Amino acid sequence: MHIDNTTFVNLLFKHKSISLSAIGVFSVEILPAAVERMGRDFSPPQYRIAFNRPDRSENQLHLIIASEYGFTHEEALRLSDGFVESILVGLNEGETYLFNGFGTLRKTDTGNILFEAFDSGALAFGLPEFSTDMISRQQAEIQIERPARKKRRVPVLLVLLLFLITAGATAWFVFPEQVRPLWGKVILLFDSTSESKNAEVSTDTLKNTVDSNSVVVIDTMIADTTDVDTSKSNGIAVANASFFVIGGSFVTQSEADEFCNKLKQRGFPAEIVQSPAEGRIRVAYKSFTAKPDALDYLNRIRVSENKPDIWLYTKK
Repeated sequence: MHIDNTTFVNLLFKHKSISLSAIGVFSVEILPAAVERMGRDFSPPQYRIAFNRPDRSENQLHLIIASEYGFTHEEALRLSDGFVESILVGLNEGETYLFNGFGTLRKTDTGNILFEAFDSGALAFGLPEFSTDMISRQQAEIQIERPARKKRRVPVLLVLLLFLITAGATAWFVFPEQVRPLWGKVILLFDSTSESKNAEVSTDTLKNTVDSNSVVVIDTMIADTTDVDTSKSNGIAVANASFFVIGGSFVTQSEADEFCNKLKQRGFPAEIVQSPAEGRIRVAYKSFTAKPDALDYLNRIRVSENKPDIWLYTKK
């Protein structure tokens, strides 16, 4: 193996600096792309070859050859000296030595060795420099049309509602004897209507408590119409109770027992209320002897269970 021009150039670009004894040091500097003159002149990235004399001990060619190709020190030194000698022979005879791709070496009359790099275009990775003129344009002013402001009008219904609230509050405090009995009748009317609706239609299901395979029957019984046979099979006597907060209605006894047991596990005093005449088996969260207590519990259990279809059953 011998070191030629191409091998030296490849090693130089890899190691960025190589020192040739008796000649000098070659160094490669990479220049990044640049923009000048307020963004009008553009220079491509390029490399620059620097040459300095005398040579130095760092990055000697024979040391790089030994590390790159695994030669011994003596073999690498022999290859390096052979390459340097071929360069010096040409320079001494007045010839120039060409380094492929980046420049030439020549020897002056005084014996100095000079390096002449190629023009910058050859060292710019094939990318040219260029300039451009900047044309500034002003955007036409945009006329923003603002919508006309609409006059705010107070809705008639809002005024009427405020009037009714004010009149009602005034009557409550000025004529309490006449207003309070009427208010009590309105409350009773809403309670009876709510109870009737809950008694007529109820899905009687409890969220997340009955398996998907269970069959749940929609109970359409109307309150205060059927006698109730209260079951004691679960150990709960409800013979004296007249009001039942119903949570589910089932076809078979096994389904009703399962639902009742789940309510008991959750802490409810659940019980089974049977209706032999219609063949329905109902499960109550709790039973009461007084209707106000039952209504109060019904409202609270609807909120806590998130089931508005829980309803009140009344035994005659």
